[in-house]
Amino acid sequence: MSICDKPFDSDFSKLTTPEVMAKAADYKQCLNKKIGDVRLDIDKMLNQYQTRNNNLDTAQQANIETMNLYMKDYYYVILKGIIYLAVMGCFIYFFGINNLIQGIKTTGEVIKDKAIVMKDKAIELKDKAIELQDKADLK
Repeated sequence: MSICDKPFDSDFSKLTTPEVMAKAADYKQCLNKKIGDVRLDIDKMLNQYQTRNNNLDTAQQANIETMNLYMKDYYYVILKGIIYLAVMGCFIYFFGINNLIQGIKTTGEVIKDKAIVMKDKAIELKDKAIELQDKADLK
């Protein structure tokens, strides 16, 4: 067991001056070692803080790059809308608004007819299922 493992003894009245000086030197070495360990811990924490700050710089750079991508996407969407409006304007200019409205009406009627057919088939299937259930209950 080294002197560093023992608690500090402040009762030097029984010791002579050379022994006190030897013990003080030993304790000084222990304290220097402990202070060195604490300093390493502090340096480690400071390095981690520096790493966190570097990560923060990296995060700020990522935010800048994300904002650049957002702005490019924003301009793309605006340009796409303008092109669609130009294409629609050309269509209306060359074919007239009546053809556009007629096309939309025709599409709506087709969808409505298909929905009615699907509804009728669903009703038929439901009726068949009820008939089969009734037959199964009678047996």
